Amino acid sequence: IAEVLDGPTFTKVKPRLDQAMRGRSQRFEFDRETGDVTRRLLCRYEPDVLPDGRVDGVFFLIEDVTAIRRMESRLHTAAWERQVVAEHVQVLVAHVDSDLCCRWVNSRFGEWHGHPREFFVGRDVREFLGQDSAFAEERIRRACDGEYAYFEHSRHNARFDNPDRTLRVHLVPNTVSGAVGGFIALVEDITDEVASDQARRRNLRRLSDAQAAGDLGLWEIDFETGEVFWSDQLR
Repeated sequence: IAEVLDGPTFTKVKPRLDQAMRGRSQRFEFDRETGDVTRRLLCRYEPDVLPDGRVDGVFFLIEDVTAIRRMESRLHTAAWERQVVAEHVQVLVAHVDSDLCCRWVNSRFGEWHGHPREFFVGRDVREFLGQDSAFAEERIRRACDGEYAYFEHSRHNARFDNPDRTLRVHLVPNTVSGAVGGFIALVEDITDEVASDQARRRNLRRLSDAQAAGDLGLWEIDFETGEVFWSDQLR
């Protein structure tokens, strides 16, 4: 075998070969350089043991896993970068697999629910949808099928002064090499936004009622477009 392998490669594998010759199976990886190319090899050395216990030789099973390890490295880097970004956005983020189990959540997700992030790993995401779980089922199914989905739902959270919260949920399919492996859930707490919109609508109704009661006129100007609106009383 020393004549088949180059010197540096034989030096790397010899300790493993010695162990295999003593009857111990070996499984390991190493980089082999050939010119300017480096290949990652997965090796298994299986001893050929005779009935009397003597080792008659070694079977070599060698697989070139260069492409696989590069892909794994890219996926790992992409996942790490995604998690770094997720820690700095102002939304709740959860990575959900195809079995609908949480694989990872960001800190804000844990803080909003009042539990450490580890609490959610391995749990069914539908546990966190409360009474709206059935309503969200169809959207979740679409996301698992590779289609973007969106919905809003209400949750009670006693950790807030206003415990009745409104959440806006975006489900983004997690696609790797053409296959859907679950989805990324992006959740916004829009309670204050909804309350502000409702207050604006109430004020507009009050203004309209006051105009009608006092026969008052109103005109508005849009400073961006220059468009002017006149109420009927001023026409």
